[in-house]
Order: sequence, then structure tokens, then C-alpha cells
Amino acid sequence: MGIPDRLLLFLRRTTLEIAAAAAEVLDEHDQELLAAVFAVHKSLEAQRNDLAHGLFGVADQISDGLLWVEIKHQAPWTMDRISRWDATPSPGVIEHVYVYKAKALIDLHNEIATFGQNTMALATYYRTRLTNPTDPQLDELYRELCSEPHTAQALSDLRNRKNKTEARS
Repeated sequence: MGIPDRLLLFLRRTTLEIAAAAAEVLDEHDQELLAAVFAVHKSLEAQRNDLAHGLFGVADQISDGLLWVEIKHQAPWTMDRISRWDATPSPGVIEHVYVYKAKALIDLHNEIATFGQNTMALATYYRTRLTNPTDPQLDELYRELCSEPHTAQALSDLRNRKNKTEARS
């Protein structure tokens, strides 16, 4: 398990504790940034978990990708076939098989690694914000953190949800 994977697992265990502490010491914009980073984390973790807990295979007809299926779709088929000594493909499984291209897997790996780097930058930002709130580099670091594409999208989504909720009130 690499550092990015360990970071995802650590954040899953500590998200509630971090959010509770953040509510006590961070202003609204910094709490919003943290919520966006947690949303990115949740998305990346879900993608990673899908891959980690699925089954991979290869097909001669697909030279540039891997087959993948969730274990919940494969296991019943496998047990049924083993019990009958039958290797006939089943439409019940095939409809759940996906093809992962190498580029998609590499992109996900890079996104997780970038998330790890951004999380370290976020920790530096918060540490500086709390220990040296007049540091002139804080505004620039905040803009950089908010402009990371996944974080920017998560911030936009959070603000849209907030605006819709306020409009209903």
C-alpha cells in the first residue's frame, strides 16, 4: 500500500474529527475549502475501492484494456459454474463487466497522488493560517488550493447546493 492509499484510509477514519475541530477554529471560507477537499477525497476513495475490491481479467479481443467486474456480480456466477462444472459465459455477469483502459488507470493513480500533494499543501495552509494569520502568502496559497480542478469543481458543487437550499428557504 503506497502513501496515497494510506492517506485515503487515514482521512476516511479521521474526517469527522477533523471537521469537528475545523468548525471550532476555521472561518467559513476555510471550512468550505475543507469540505470540498473531503468531497474530492470521498470520490477518489470510492474509485480506488471499486478497483481494489473488484476482479480483473483479460480478453484476447481487447489489447489495450483490462476487464473488471464487481465481486458481487462475479461470485454467484462463479459458485454456480463451479458447482456444475460449467464454464459457459452468463449474460447475468457479462452485463456488469467493464473495460478499464490503461490511461484511465494511470489517470486515477495520478489523481490520487496529486490529491496527496494537495492535502499536504492544505495542511501547510491551515497550520500557517492558525500560527501566522498575517502571512502574506496565505491568500495566494488559498487561491492555488481552490483552483486545483477537482477542488474547484467540488467548491462549485457545494456553493450550488448551498444556493439552492437558501433559495428554498
